[in-house]
Amino acid sequence: MRIKAKFLARYRQLADTKEAELEAKTGTTVAGFKGLIKEHFPQLRNLENNLVIAVNSEFADNNQVLQEGDEVALLPPLSGG
Repeated sequence: MRIKAKFLARYRQLADTKEAELEAKTGTTVAGFKGLIKEHFPQLRNLENNLVIAVNSEFADNNQVLQEGDEVALLPPLSGG
């Protein structure tokens, strides 16, 4: 299945693209998709633990199963007060 990855802020700079379409197996979770990102964009490997993921504009946890056509956004860690 095809999943669109959108890179925001620093991730866009490191990936040298604002989006990419990746092929994932049916049943792939957000955690599994992070692994695909790491394979296709090795420059993001060190940031994997800090990745905040939104699927179709809603925050997602690592166990969420992705669906064909989902849009996965990689956001920088959130902070503030």
